Amino acid sequence: MKKWDIYLAYVRYEDIPGGKKRPVLVVDDDNTAYPISCLKMTGQPRRDGEYTLVKWREAGLHKETTVRIGKRLNVVEADFIVKIGSLDPVDILKIEEMLP
Repeated sequence: MKKWDIYLAYVRYEDIPGGKKRPVLVVDDDNTAYPISCLKMTGQPRRDGEYTLVKWREAGLHKETTVRIGKRLNVVEADFIVKIGSLDPVDILKIEEMLP
């Protein structure tokens, strides 16, 4: 796993038991230990503080996708399902500008 890779992962709900499969964006520089820091991705419209990918098709996604910049997840190894793709440099630059 590398920074800016997109994976399908099982993401656990914060307030109730269970979870669902969803794309996540790896933003962790050090992927030698788990959990890995990731950002949630959604097909929902962009809200303040979020970023809609310009090159979502090139990243391997099936529909327009928004990255929830303020919503970090710690994903354990067992919850990563499959690699979807990687971000285009255009999107990486924009997200880097928005990251705290």
